Amino acid sequence: MHKRIDFLDDVKEKYLNSGDAECYELLQKLYEYYRLRDKETNGQHSEIFRALYMQANIRFDEISKNFYINTYTLDRYRQRYNNLALKIAAAEFIAKLYPTKTVR
Repeated sequence: MHKRIDFLDDVKEKYLNSGDAECYELLQKLYEYYRLRDKETNGQHSEIFRALYMQANIRFDEISKNFYINTYTLDRYRQRYNNLALKIAAAEFIAKLYPTKTVR
């Protein structure tokens, strides 16, 4: 299965390559949100989010296997995480990340 590149993948890449503080802050805010949500729902979204976007070079199918979820479920989670990230990211941050593109 080919992994499509989304907004959070670009944020992760910029953070891992350059240590950008704004990228780290966005990832950390989202992680904390999912961590608090997990406490309420007994979920594991914070750890899935961490594996996807805060750790380097973990394959999609490994994450799926480690958390006992289907790869299609993991893809839906990624869509959900990216949707929330785009909603809370400042327009200036998005413009800085994509200087020549318009993000939907």
